Amino acid sequence: MDTQLDARTLTPIASRFVHDHNRNLFEPLISTVDAALLLGGIHPKTLQRKARLGEIPGHRLLRAWFFRASELDAYVRSNITLRAANNTRVN
Repeated sequence: MDTQLDARTLTPIASRFVHDHNRNLFEPLISTVDAALLLGGIHPKTLQRKARLGEIPGHRLLRAWFFRASELDAYVRSNITLRAANNTRVN
């Protein structure tokens, strides 16, 4: 699976968000497939399972999972910070 993130790999709604993220608009929800690409190409079913378990922020509407890119970004940044803090060497 190619994990290159650009407008060609995302659906039209998600690609619009990538280009318009500095505007003060309603942030559209992105599909599981697009969110999986944003997270480095994990399998969409893995993403759904983690969202169902509350490990990753997600929103279930009817029978489908949707995600906000900003929430996924905050999740990744917080996990990077936690891992960095836990891996700090003390001499």
